Amino acid sequence: IYQLESDQFPRIRVGVGGPSENEDLADYVLSNFSKSEMENIENKAPFIIDLIEQFIVGGTAEMLDYYSKQSNINSSNIS
Repeated sequence: IYQLESDQFPRIRVGVGGPSENEDLADYVLSNFSKSEMENIENKAPFIIDLIEQFIVGGTAEMLDYYSKQSNINSSNIS
């Protein structure tokens, strides 16, 4: 963002939670992942890689379409 002097470009963000009520957002963002957060990321790595591949091949719209379809498949398997 600094080098481009803009934030107007597509980004892929992976979220694992948020700061506690008394925790500063900057401290939270810059801190190391907890063990459970790392496990969550490791479990989701294949899906994250799929999303990145979809983004490279087809752009943002293709990636979002893929994400939506996969989310619908996963939520329909939950009972």
